[in-house]
Amino acid sequence: MAEIIEREAKVQEDVEDPMQVLQKKSIDELTRLGFTGTELIKAASAFVKAPSQMTMLFALLETLRREFILSMFIGNYCYLFTYTAAY
Repeated sequence: MAEIIEREAKVQEDVEDPMQVLQKKSIDELTRLGFTGTELIKAASAFVKAPSQMTMLFALLETLRREFILSMFIGNYCYLFTYTAAY
């Protein structure tokens, strides 16, 4: 019985949370794009408030990703997504 419990615990350790994978991938992408530490923290804070923005980041062409994040910093993304959500 103890062996089964240990095996189950090992399986649970090996399975990564999809949200954690996406968070790590997002931070890696922002680092690759050349964002500073302060900018990474701002982006992470925005991602906490709106996790779907991490998915949107990867849906965009690579050439638009930096602009998307910069727009998040000044709050334009709130207007854009509020506007398109109405349709």
